[in-house]
Order: sequence, then C-alpha cells, then structure tokens
Amino acid sequence: MEGVSVLLVVFTAVLSCNAIVFTPCQLARKLRTQYNAELVKYFEGNLSLALCIAGYHHYNTTYHLKHPDGSRSLGIFGLKYTTRVPECVFFKFDHANDFLGGDLNCLNKTVLVHRKKAYMYERLCASDLTRRITCDVTLECKCTVTESAWVPIHDDIIDITYGEEDSVVKYLSDHNKDYFSMPEQPEVASSHMFLSVTNVITTAIISMIMTVLVFGVYLIYKKFV
Repeated sequence: MEGVSVLLVVFTAVLSCNAIVFTPCQLARKLRTQYNAELVKYFEGNLSLALCIAGYHHYNTTYHLKHPDGSRSLGIFGLKYTTRVPECVFFKFDHANDFLGGDLNCLNKTVLVHRKKAYMYERLCASDLTRRITCDVTLECKCTVTESAWVPIHDDIIDITYGEEDSVVKYLSDHNKDYFSMPEQPEVASSHMFLSVTNVITTAIISMIMTVLVFGVYLIYKKFV
C-alpha cells in the first residue's frame, strides 16, 4: 500500500511538471485549434464561455480550492473529483497538466449538463461582469480568425464564494448586481464571419493572380506567334 502511495505521489509530481498558467489568448488558441470538437459538442462552439469559466480559475491548470466541507475544486475549470462520473474518474491525478480533453469532458458532465450550475457561469460571464477582448487565432488552413474572449472583472468570486449559489447571489448583490437578471448581451462578431471574409479575400487574390498570368501568357503568345 505504501508503494502505491509513493507511485501516486510521483505520478502527480510528473503531471505537475506540465502545469501552465495561460493568458486568455493563449488558451483561446489552444482550445480552438486542439479542442474545437469538444467546444462544438459541449459549448455549441462558444469559445468565449469556456475562456470565461477558466478565467474564474485564473487560467491555471494547477488551480486548487479547498471548500469548507473538505472537498476540492481542481484544474483550469475548477472541477470536483468524483468517482460517480466516469469522465472524472482519473481527473484527480490528471487535472494539473495542459491536456484539456479530460477537463472538458468532466466539465460537461458535472456542470454544463446541469441547468442550475450552467446558469451560474452564464450569469458570471454576462456582459456586466466581464470585459471583452479579442484574440487572433491561426487555424490549420493558415487563415486567421478573430475570437472574442470574456475576461472576468471580479475573478475572485469563486475563490470567495466557493461557487455556492447563495454566496454568489449575495456577492453580486453587494456589488449592485442581480444574479437572477441577465443583462442584454452585446452582439459579438462570430469567428465564422471572419473566416468567411478571409476565404473570400483569398479567393479574390487567387483569381486576380490567375487573370494576370493568363493575360501575360496571351501577350507572350501574341508577341512570338
């Protein structure tokens, strides 16, 4: 048994070597380029919400919050380890690295599919509690899209309230915000729009080059034939 404990400690230490604290744009690039399938599946493509949830845990893969009941929130999305959810079984020893596939699966099963828990982050990521920045992300097609990132203004809310709804309600009330009233969200340009524009511009440039080449060949032909 002692040997197993030593192995677990060593295993955790090795994983911790991969720990990283992202900037919002670094995380945006990683999620969009490496985990886009998960974003589409769990967030309906809403990268901004995923970034915001990570922001409340300081974009830190080694985030660790001990709750009054002794439980812990771990990793970049502040997830609780539980053996009741298959997607989270290995999370206890796998949360500290920057391989985020397991984190996203566990986040979906423990937060996103539960309406009450999901609403808390939707509210905390609303326009009156975040500031909006943009990040350029280069995709496999070598084209660049502009993504919107929602950065928490009060990024200590979860640290102070432990993510308990009653405490979050009180925190927001103390800051003259109504937890149960969602402000109107400003329109944000979709990255797909930027991608479409990029594709149109690229196609136009290629067409122009082809036209010039054809015209050049025609002039050469007329000169020597």
